[in-house]
Amino acid sequence: MNLSRSLTDNFEDVLSSVLETVEDTLSNDDGTLKLKRVDKSIGNLELKRKKLTDMLLDDKISKEAYDEKYDDFTAKINKSKEEKEILLVNEQA
Repeated sequence: MNLSRSLTDNFEDVLSSVLETVEDTLSNDDGTLKLKRVDKSIGNLELKRKKLTDMLLDDKISKEAYDEKYDDFTAKINKSKEEKEILLVNEQA
């Protein structure tokens, strides 16, 4: 009976350890995927902002419309960069 109890306790410890490792791995993968998504979003927003500037230089939009959209893109870029920083800090923890 003692041996049976010992094996059961050992199995529970091993199972707990395995589950913890799996959870850590999944959360790290999830963080990596989120980081890639945020990086892609930042790149897309910066490209759109560049195209907006090109439109202004080509006289395709007014200065007022440019300023409004530029500020909108800049705010979105800053928000995404803040999210990226949070993800990086969480990944290092």
